[in-house]
Amino acid sequence: MVTFLENQANVAVWSDTVLPGHTDDGLARYYECTDSAQLVKIVYIYADIDVSVNVFFKRKTSEFSDPKSFVVNPVDTFGTVFQTVYKEKAYCYPISVHKNVTCSISHSKPAPVIVSNEHLYSGHSFLLKDDTFIKTTKTITPGCTYHFDKPSTMFCMYKFQSVIQTLPLSSWSTKYFVPGNLTEDSDFTFELQLFASVDETDVTVNTEASTVRLHKKGDFHKMKVNTIVGYTIMSSSPIAVGLVVKQKDNLYKVRSLHMIPPVSSYTQNGLFISVPISRIRDMFNTSTLQTFTVYENGQSMMFSETLPFNKDVYQIGKEGAAGYGFSISQNSKGDILVVPGYTQTTSMIQVRDRLSCLFLSLSGPTTTEN
Repeated sequence: MVTFLENQANVAVWSDTVLPGHTDDGLARYYECTDSAQLVKIVYIYADIDVSVNVFFKRKTSEFSDPKSFVVNPVDTFGTVFQTVYKEKAYCYPISVHKNVTCSISHSKPAPVIVSNEHLYSGHSFLLKDDTFIKTTKTITPGCTYHFDKPSTMFCMYKFQSVIQTLPLSSWSTKYFVPGNLTEDSDFTFELQLFASVDETDVTVNTEASTVRLHKKGDFHKMKVNTIVGYTIMSSSPIAVGLVVKQKDNLYKVRSLHMIPPVSSYTQNGLFISVPISRIRDMFNTSTLQTFTVYENGQSMMFSETLPFNKDVYQIGKEGAAGYGFSISQNSKGDILVVPGYTQTTSMIQVRDRLSCLFLSLSGPTTTEN
């Protein structure tokens, strides 16, 4: 879904051929990628004005029936050093707008990383191709670092969690806010995951009495979230913070993993979120949907709205003080969808950039996802 920030926008979406799209409501343009997901890997998105890009997908046959969403970051957020943020085995797909890109792998375990079915150990490198995919085991996933010789990005996923476009290590930070008032639904539990980028990292959380010590690069710490209060997280070295949504009666059933942006990336222009309500209703197979937004700028605030049946797109923009938020859509059966907002770190595709690379085809071990 490409959302326009102005009424008139010229948008081109291309992968081998131009992908057709259509506009239902005048606010966003939709591109159906299900039929081509087994064939294409990189989709190029061009725009002559600022736009935002979100991908929505759903597993065709699975008990994990709720749809997923992730924000697509423009090429000016690409970097050269990345670290995976999963605590289990993961699948990652690196891409770049450059040619002849080489990536080297480093980690502390005597185990291989599988790169397009080839086993590579720490210190080895590979040449990035259009169909390159990476598989790591839970032994080495946390703390595995990838060094690209040209700006690149990585899309990663673990089991049935949302796809994450991993931000480079240069975007990790030492201060995070987590909104309160996340949900009033007792069927869900929220969990914070803290990931270390260097050894001996101390983390303080305003709700915790003691400091958390992450001893090794790649170490992670989990803590259950009280959904009523907001959290302030400070660290001695840059960390990443993930917000996990789980089913309370089945804590192994992860519904979503969403990376929280650091305070340093809050946009001064406020918050922007775009949720395609009509499309999500179709994916949920429901006629009713509750969508609310949480917003954090140091003092947690929530904006709640029950959306009417005939509303196609829910958008919220909060101008003024720097802040960040995301929307949660939920149907009567308890299925949910977290739609992240945009920040400077995940900035809009701007006219000066003109191009974003988007990975769609999970053509390696995860071809069942669309």
